[in-house]
Amino acid sequence: MALSRRRAVKATLMRLTLHIVSAADYAAFVAAFRGPRAEGMLKQLPPELHVADVPGAAMRLAALVAERPRTRGEVFEYASAFVPLREEGVIPWQAWSALQAHGGLVHAPESGFWRTSGSPTYEVTREQPGEPAEGLDRLVLRHLAAFGPASPADVASWAGLQVSSISPALERLRLRRFRDERSRTLLDVARGPLPAAGTVSPPRFLAKWDSPLLAYEATRRDRILPERYR
Repeated sequence: MALSRRRAVKATLMRLTLHIVSAADYAAFVAAFRGPRAEGMLKQLPPELHVADVPGAAMRLAALVAERPRTRGEVFEYASAFVPLREEGVIPWQAWSALQAHGGLVHAPESGFWRTSGSPTYEVTREQPGEPAEGLDRLVLRHLAAFGPASPADVASWAGLQVSSISPALERLRLRRFRDERSRTLLDVARGPLPAAGTVSPPRFLAKWDSPLLAYEATRRDRILPERYR
């Protein structure tokens, strides 16, 4: 229902994977990702595949998709006029991800449902992205509200960004700070609930892509999940 009414959208976001988030969160997150993510991805491309003007190309794509929802094949065919293609006739994924972020391209409701298979259909988000700094703040707060206390590296790993990219938000926000058993700094939202020290965590079955496997720094996940169990 939320997807059909566009209160929620399915789009490529954290770690360049698909997520369903509220429309307001999407607008904030994509504003945070546009600069550092697009720059980082495009640096991975060879010179012959580099997109010189990502914002301009994204605006042209957005104008096309705004007319009516378009399939990925239609978007790629239109984009081939101004985005270099690989030999196999597809846009390099780094350029495609950057174009989606700058153009505000999200899955149309009918291809947003997880049971849907086949080529996705895209439309332009109705929410206007805000300021990058505000989006980054919201991104950090969303992670900490769900997974805090967490280290700066945890937040960056979950978001798919460098720690240096999220550091300005960590400095701006009023956060609680803790030290773990190894004297590492952990951050949390100002009034985040904390269980009593003696609380026993019950056993849980974890699916392959469950958050405890993805929402923390890869080299320090033993704080959440001991390596022998992972």
